[in-house]
Amino acid sequence: MKEIVGTEYFEFLEQFVKLIHEKVKAPGLSQRAVQSGALSCDARRPSVKRLQRPFQRRSEFLPMNPSPNPPRPFNPPPRLVGTYLPPPGYVPVTLTRGFPATSDSLGVIERQWERAREELAAELRAHGETLESAHWQWTDKAEPRSRRHNLVTVECEGQIQGVMAVENLLRKSVLTPNAWVLYVDYVEVAPWNYRVPQDRNAPAVRVPRFTRVGTLLIGEAIRMSLGAAAGGRVGLHGLPQAEAFYVGRCGMTRIGPDPNYQDLVYFEYPDGVAARQLTVMELSA
Repeated sequence: MKEIVGTEYFEFLEQFVKLIHEKVKAPGLSQRAVQSGALSCDARRPSVKRLQRPFQRRSEFLPMNPSPNPPRPFNPPPRLVGTYLPPPGYVPVTLTRGFPATSDSLGVIERQWERAREELAAELRAHGETLESAHWQWTDKAEPRSRRHNLVTVECEGQIQGVMAVENLLRKSVLTPNAWVLYVDYVEVAPWNYRVPQDRNAPAVRVPRFTRVGTLLIGEAIRMSLGAAAGGRVGLHGLPQAEAFYVGRCGMTRIGPDPNYQDLVYFEYPDGVAARQLTVMELSA
């Protein structure tokens, strides 16, 4: 039998699929199934339906209507809580949408965070824990031309305290049929804003320098969703260490592991919940 290689293989495959499409009239065998290659070895058997997954295909996107520019002002102004200050310890911050996604700009974050991230990972290991985001490098996420993300930063005392990458395309909602969500791709707070250990049942060896960083970033995602006509709906996949934060502190609904995204758990705000959550977060819409 002649061995089929190179372009001959693809020509042969094309003719084979065309022949089946013209000749096979098996029950349950659709043209779409033939074209997609979803054929059983015995064409007389009905085709088997694929499992319906609860998560949207990545191709189902909607261009995001631009949020108001400049963003609506906060009332009260955005602030963090400095744990080194007497209560209430409020510290004013600068919250920036559209932080440049360039290697130079993201390199500023890495230079500020790199050594502190290594020290944090070592401290967590000493308590039997791991830093799940230890491998992250924001410079690897530089995309000056694609404009896939809108970067949001929180800054005070001359340092970036947290950064969030929001997709510029809305995704299909899992909880709300025929609705869209603003998708948060990455969230990270500065290493000095972590508690050590992460286990809340164990006494703290080190407290965060600033608290409310992650809350402020998720709150800004809600505000962006409202401005983009997505109704405040926000979705994201969370690392295991952050699950308690997204459910307990942010009030998101835990959907479950996503087989299309490394089995990370997917979280989303149902209709109407996110806008109310802003009040709980002491943020304005």
